[in-house]
Amino acid sequence: PFLVTGDVTVNSGKTLTIEAGSEVRFTPLLDDQSSGRDANRGELYVLGTLIANGTASDTIVFTSNAESPSSGDWYGIRLRDSNAGGSFKYNRIEYATYGIRIRNIYGTVADTIRIVNSRIHHSGTGIYSDNSYRYEIYEDNNLHDLSGNGIYMGWGTSGSGVIKNNTITNTNGTGISIEGRDTYEIIGNKIDGGSDYGI
Repeated sequence: PFLVTGDVTVNSGKTLTIEAGSEVRFTPLLDDQSSGRDANRGELYVLGTLIANGTASDTIVFTSNAESPSSGDWYGIRLRDSNAGGSFKYNRIEYATYGIRIRNIYGTVADTIRIVNSRIHHSGTGIYSDNSYRYEIYEDNNLHDLSGNGIYMGWGTSGSGVIKNNTITNTNGTGISIEGRDTYEIIGNKIDGGSDYGI
C-alpha cells in the first residue's frame, strides 16, 4: 500500500494515474502539511487530472490507515478549478469526510467527469459536486452508510449528465440532492433507508 501522511496535490496541467489494484492509505486525523481544505486531515487535491481506473478484479482502494477506522479519518478526493478532471472506475473509497468532492469545475459539457462501478461508504457525503459546468456520469455505484448525502449536486447553470443505476442506502442526508443544473438523466437508481428524502 501507499501511505499518505498529508495532502497530495496534482498540479494544473499534470496527470496522476493510479494503477488498478493499488491501495492508498491515509494516516487518520493527520495532515503533516497542515494545508488544504482541512488542516487536520490528508486529502488528494486535484487541480490537474486524476485517472483512477481499476477493474472488477483489481479495485483501487482509498482508505484510512487506522486499526479501527471511522468516517472522517481523512478528507477525501477533491477536484477543483477549471483544469481539473478525473475518471474513477472500480474504486472503493471509505472513511473519508467526502468520497469525491468536485467544485468550481468550469469548462464545458464536452469535458466529462466519470465515476462508475465504485463503492463509497462509511464517509460523510459520497459524491459532492458544486458549481460544475461539465458533463458528469455517475453510474453503477454503491453508496452506503453515509452521514451526509449520497449524491449532492449544487449550483452550476450549464452542467449536465447522467445519474444511472446507483444504489444508495443508509444515508443521513438526501439520497440524490440537486439544487440547480441544466439537464440530467436520472434513471434506474435504488434509494433505500436513511433519514431524509430519497430525491
